[in-house]
Amino acid sequence: MDLDLFYPREVERTSHPTILAMARPGKPWRGYDTLISALHQVKLAMPTVKIILFGDSQLFKQAIPFDYTDKGIVFQQNQLANLYSQVDIFVDTSDYQGFGRPALEAMACGTACVLTNEVRETRTIVYWYRQRRTSLLPDLRPLHTKVSNECSA
Repeated sequence: MDLDLFYPREVERTSHPTILAMARPGKPWRGYDTLISALHQVKLAMPTVKIILFGDSQLFKQAIPFDYTDKGIVFQQNQLANLYSQVDIFVDTSDYQGFGRPALEAMACGTACVLTNEVRETRTIVYWYRQRRTSLLPDLRPLHTKVSNECSA
């Protein structure tokens, strides 16, 4: 990972909590249904939270039950680093990660992460990188409660 690219940036932030999540409905191991369910619960509990989704060019075809901003597929690493720096929380509900680079990139940009505790590689990265100071590893099933609590903290 290029730390000359992924670092906390001086960017304009909103006054409302903002969540960024990779939404990939075509990849079963990415936990799309869990993600949408959890974010829906967060949006119901905190209507002013802003949700930004990225990772798929066809999200508009999905029945997503809350307002969100769709960033599509982010090809430019610089643009992705800016996104990580603009948000308060990055959420990844994947059941499997080869290495877990998105979480590592988000943490390098100073963004708190909510990740599943199902992925051994993710647990290793979180404990090594930030020693749990900027990360939360909830069990997969009650994720919406954990995300909601993190947003209101």
